[in-house]
Amino acid sequence: MNQAYFQLSSDKQKRLLNSGYKLFASYPYKKASMIAIANEADISKSLLFYYFKNKKEYYLFLFDAALDFVDELKEKSINKEIKDFFQLINKTMERRMEIIHDYPYLYKFITIKKIAEPWAKSNSNCTLRFIDHAAHNSNQDNPEMVNKLIIDFINVSFITK
Repeated sequence: MNQAYFQLSSDKQKRLLNSGYKLFASYPYKKASMIAIANEADISKSLLFYYFKNKKEYYLFLFDAALDFVDELKEKSINKEIKDFFQLINKTMERRMEIIHDYPYLYKFITIKKIAEPWAKSNSNCTLRFIDHAAHNSNQDNPEMVNKLIIDFINVSFITK
């Protein structure tokens, strides 16, 4: 990965992340086009390949970033001053909703079955147990699933580590 990515403004970095999350969550790995991702991010395909040498590198970067967001959320949610269980859950939910607001496709990206093939081959931090558990909740287009997805999102932080 080119370090120039980290020189981008936070808005451009967020656009690149959200574009990848959206396209990889919507299509299988092989059908998610780098051209479509570049168009969604409002950059040229060549610039996307300037930041990431290929689709696999970009994909793995997205997944590592997603796991980092979940880990960061876990750390921020630990508040030793809050003793009440329900206040702790409320604080955790507030932090999770912030992530969903900033990265609306992140949750769907990390919970879809389509990620298993390229990710498992890379021998990374992601576990197949997490993927199999989360795969059952990949249909976010159904409004009735929202509550279930929120509850399952709570479980993500306990499953990923």
